[in-house]
Amino acid sequence: MNWRIVSKPTDVAELSQTDHQNIYLVYVQDDIGNNIEAKVAYGINHRTEVTKEFIYKYQAYGIVKIEHQE
Repeated sequence: MNWRIVSKPTDVAELSQTDHQNIYLVYVQDDIGNNIEAKVAYGINHRTEVTKEFIYKYQAYGIVKIEHQE
């Protein structure tokens, strides 16, 4: 199996006038490109947590690629 985890920025949150944070959609795709599950992540640290959660949850399906789009 060749599943992958993909994240894409969807928006930018303005925390203050000088502090901005990306909002990401992180999702798992199966080997034919169907989206299996998705979560919204707020900032890079949260994106990392969600990615690790998906790796743990779907490791039996053979995650072969993690793709973070900026």
